[in-house]
Amino acid sequence: MATSPTTHHGLIEYTRAASTTSFDVHEREYTARSNFRKNADQLKNSWESAPKGRVYFLSREVGRPQDFGDGIIDSPRPQSKHNGEGGGDDPRMPLLSTDYNAKDAGDSHYTPGVSQDSLNELQATSIAGNDITSSCLYATGIVVTAAGKYSPFSSALVCLVLYFFRRIYSEVFSAIPMNGGTYTALLNTSSKNMAALAAILSTISYTATAVTSAASAGDYLNYQWPAVPSEWVCIGILLLFALLTLMGIKDSANTAAALFIIHVSTMMALIIAALVFVIKDGGETLKNSWNSTSPQASPQANAMTNLFFGYCTALLGVTGFESSSNYIEEQKPGVFPKTLRNMWIAITAINPALAVLSMGVVPIEVLVDNANYSLALVGEMCVGPWFRTLIAVDAALVLAGAVLTAYVGITGMHRRLALDRIMPNFFLNVNSFRKTNHWIIIVFAILTCSLRLLVNDMNVLGGVYAIAFLGVMALFCLSNFFLKFRRGKLPRSPIAHPLIVFIAMSAVLVGAGGNIAKDPVNAGWFGFYFAIFGFGVLVTMQRVTVLRLLVRGVPRKYPRIRELLERKVHELRQFPVVFFVKDPNLHVMNKAIGYISKSEETRCIKIVHMESIVPLPSGPSSTIGSPNRSSTPTADPPLRRAATDTTDTTDPCVVVLPADGGTVLDPLSDPEMLRGGLPVPDASRGSLNADGTLEEPSAAEVRALARNRTRKELEEFCAVLDELYPKISIDIVFVDHDFGPESVHHLSEKLNIPRNYMFMTCPSDKFNHTIGHLGGVRVILH
Repeated sequence: MATSPTTHHGLIEYTRAASTTSFDVHEREYTARSNFRKNADQLKNSWESAPKGRVYFLSREVGRPQDFGDGIIDSPRPQSKHNGEGGGDDPRMPLLSTDYNAKDAGDSHYTPGVSQDSLNELQATSIAGNDITSSCLYATGIVVTAAGKYSPFSSALVCLVLYFFRRIYSEVFSAIPMNGGTYTALLNTSSKNMAALAAILSTISYTATAVTSAASAGDYLNYQWPAVPSEWVCIGILLLFALLTLMGIKDSANTAAALFIIHVSTMMALIIAALVFVIKDGGETLKNSWNSTSPQASPQANAMTNLFFGYCTALLGVTGFESSSNYIEEQKPGVFPKTLRNMWIAITAINPALAVLSMGVVPIEVLVDNANYSLALVGEMCVGPWFRTLIAVDAALVLAGAVLTAYVGITGMHRRLALDRIMPNFFLNVNSFRKTNHWIIIVFAILTCSLRLLVNDMNVLGGVYAIAFLGVMALFCLSNFFLKFRRGKLPRSPIAHPLIVFIAMSAVLVGAGGNIAKDPVNAGWFGFYFAIFGFGVLVTMQRVTVLRLLVRGVPRKYPRIRELLERKVHELRQFPVVFFVKDPNLHVMNKAIGYISKSEETRCIKIVHMESIVPLPSGPSSTIGSPNRSSTPTADPPLRRAATDTTDTTDPCVVVLPADGGTVLDPLSDPEMLRGGLPVPDASRGSLNADGTLEEPSAAEVRALARNRTRKELEEFCAVLDELYPKISIDIVFVDHDFGPESVHHLSEKLNIPRNYMFMTCPSDKFNHTIGHLGGVRVILH
């Protein structure tokens, strides 16, 4: 809806048609500025120029102290005037950004089929549980292949390591309850580069999840119906779910819960049937498998080597444990730790039991030869062909569900990465038919199908999967250390002992090293896909540098191309970010600007100070910018009250028109000027009236003076920083609203700046909200 500006004594008030609420906006230059700032013509390239920073004051409409109002500051973005030879820019930077829709701000990883904060314990456990419990369908056989008769001990050792991660994950996400898993944890505790590394590993993990699950489903169907080609079934499943995801068909929480219950029930039935078989058999098959001297029973030189490589391979059986952290915001309070507990119980009950009982039902030599569909063979030996069919169908369903989870997960994660400018912007494009991010889905389908066509050995696929997964887990341990030592003020519970974190991190790093040592081909394929994803991330994160190199490489006889590239660089640098400050601290503000300039492409930073101003009492006085303010002086209550005054002392100290009816006094340019243009003495000292009585400052006056002093210092510091960084525009924005989730949300919409491009320092334990409530605001400093 269009807006129309009206001017009141130097203040610009933008009102929205058919709306009774508005923002009062005061805008001006810094009052004190030195003259050493570089001009645009002194800089080497046009994209290096930055408009001078300005001061903005956003106040709520009088009478609506709890509402931002429906008005919007609709300043158009200035048009750059590039001539291909380093021309200048418009001297003013607008308050608004128009590049992105702020409603996409801070989008979390999307959990299909559920609403915010709606997942109960069963639903939340099922979504991640389908991923982690389905891994036993392909992990059991390859663990026996790697460890032989020692596979049950290897699986039990992995369950012990996973127990440590329960506490580690609970600590981090009790402090940072935000979707995104390891990527979000590192983004809020470390640098953006570390978070990008986690994103690359997570992408490889999602890719390997989809391929391994689809390939295993094909193997089980091929075992049941030999005429079905396993490889093409795998590719068909990958393409089918790509098509379904493009159409917008997403897995719901209830469907995931049904699949989880069916799968766990089937596995428990298999365990019971195998146990009955072993008892009836008198344990003869198990004894023969244990006493066997064949290479399948002891593939390595000694027991410790078998145990070690079995442990490294068995880690593949717990992949998916980290998935629950990708949708923590959709879980009801207190559910997330329970999902970790439930998944650990399920894995501890299923994986070691299947490892030992499989050797008690099928001779270990036969089990290794049929590793890709080992559980179906065990079911047939225990009960009969119909149970083999049941296991094959269960495997196809739950593994196909894992493929769909991978598609949904990769779509949500890469959409967030594109919003954070770690992946290309075209990933945000949606089709007009189903409103899905088609480029993400298509690229993911191509990558997964190519991986299946290039790699036929399931052990290699499992190795790539395991290395990526273990890399993510190791980085998560790092995020826990960063949380302890860099974000220690964040409240969290429970707290994992640093020694436990170190042991867990060492365990997964040893596991990753073992997978590489066992088969160096795994490392080769992992490195191949890491290079592909890493190159894409590197080019995207350094797109400004790439464009600048292109500008230098284009001959001057093509001025239009050079101008187009320069304009693109300018647009990327002009997108603003926000840094929230509570108190004037030049050191912290300088560190924040340094972090932003290194991590982000922007050269426009808005430092925002939010503090609610107590609304005026009814009476003849009014605030600056009030539309119904009288232009003639009125009688005001006394500035100071005597100590014996019994009137209400909570009335705010406000700025009104001067006694001569002149222009409005600017509280930002001279906060020591109050009513009638009179200087205000220090509020910490009393003063004597004409009759000799001691006059004490009211509490409201003390608060007002402290607020004005804070604003004055913040403006002075921002003016200094704006001079120190000639290539960056640094604005100071004062907002009449307390800092909190609702105010941050409204500010994001009004300024049209996504919340994932709003930064803050680490809050103390006195902060009334969690980081997750702020909708994606990033913690960047201690």
